[in-house]
Amino acid sequence: MEQTHAHPTPNYLSVFFILLIITLLEVGVTLQPVHDLLPFLVPIQIPVLLVLALAKAAYIVLYYMHLRYDSRVFAAVFLLGIFLGLLFTTAVLLR
Repeated sequence: MEQTHAHPTPNYLSVFFILLIITLLEVGVTLQPVHDLLPFLVPIQIPVLLVLALAKAAYIVLYYMHLRYDSRVFAAVFLLGIFLGLLFTTAVLLR
């Protein structure tokens, strides 16, 4: 007899609000009034945006692809690929 287990359903409303907050942070980092208020943010704007984008991508992958509920190996392999891609892209851009 084949046994299957159901994945728990994430609370999509909380996922939405977390993604909304990350998006608002990304938009806020790029606004001129924020640059006037926090001038130290200007030189580190691109790295901050990369970290926020990576966090959002990882969160989307973990919840919408249900990797959060699967084996940790699957999540680690997928997130390692994202990290290596970001690392490679950064190395090429800084070359």
